[in-house]
Amino acid sequence: MRVLDEGVELEVPNTRPLGALVLESDVRTQMLRLRLDGETLAWARLIGGGLGFVWARMPRRAPLAIVPPIRAREARDAEGDAWPRFFAHALAGSPRALPGPGRWRLAPMRPPTMAECRARFVSPGDAVGDQPPWEPGRLHVPVARALALALDAPTAFVEPWARNGSGRVLPLRDASAPDGARVKSWRKHARERALPPILLAWVSALDAYVVLDGHDRLLAAQLERVAPSAVALLAVRDDTALLTPTEASGARADAEARYALAFAHEPRLSAQSRRALNQRLVAAYDDYRWPRVSSIARHRSRLDALAYHELASHPLPEDVRAVLLRGPLTPASPASPAGSAFRVPS
Repeated sequence: MRVLDEGVELEVPNTRPLGALVLESDVRTQMLRLRLDGETLAWARLIGGGLGFVWARMPRRAPLAIVPPIRAREARDAEGDAWPRFFAHALAGSPRALPGPGRWRLAPMRPPTMAECRARFVSPGDAVGDQPPWEPGRLHVPVARALALALDAPTAFVEPWARNGSGRVLPLRDASAPDGARVKSWRKHARERALPPILLAWVSALDAYVVLDGHDRLLAAQLERVAPSAVALLAVRDDTALLTPTEASGARADAEARYALAFAHEPRLSAQSRRALNQRLVAAYDDYRWPRVSSIARHRSRLDALAYHELASHPLPEDVRAVLLRGPLTPASPASPAGSAFRVPS
């Protein structure tokens, strides 16, 4: 685990299997399914032309239990910047946790200030990262839109991306009863301004977050009219390295020295060597390279047939059914084999 200014980074080895929560994707049909311990939590299908997606969540009351429950003492003792480390330890130590192999970032998110609402085109009920938007060399944490109202969303709907994408927060289970013991306890924490953040996971294929932990805390915040904070779990692509200012300065000095030394013998340079030197020099001064985030999924074929098997008799709005179950569908057994792992395009 590596502690950063913007949170915590985890390096999960290839030897660790995927956790109990698995995202499956079928590229041919543009369908996704989210499962926990073999039980379907939700279905989604992308709308062609980058127009958005449809979402259908299955009924579920039981907690997801992906990370261990937060104790009252931990909630009161932990400070805001300690929560990414708390969730990192919980995810790393739990066999049910989400992260598969690769680099993972846990980044803090908070309600925006009024000045940020005007400058970043966000709302008070959203959650934003601490870093300025699109600051070169830093990980861009997507805005969690309407986090405070996430539990009000219907179980099935069409989500248009429009110009600015989605950023929607998607619950993975039904809300608890407002008078439940756990919700009452969290309401007290909310009144004391000691409510732990909501743990979200970014699904780049949907351009949206899912709630991994904190459904009851989210309800408590809504009932107490308190803006919730969050910690975002993001899979970081390895194609762009994070450099500190000192490292960036060293990289530029090294590139300049190599460039000067090579062109002292310029007539003997091949075209390939010239291109490589030019690319190295440009990359050293490229202030517009950011680490990118994506989501890890397991390929599974014939998800359209499996969706028909599970949703044919499930009550769905007509616009959702028309997109989610479109195409040549044939009922099939849910025991289709799973393929290899791959990354869902961001």
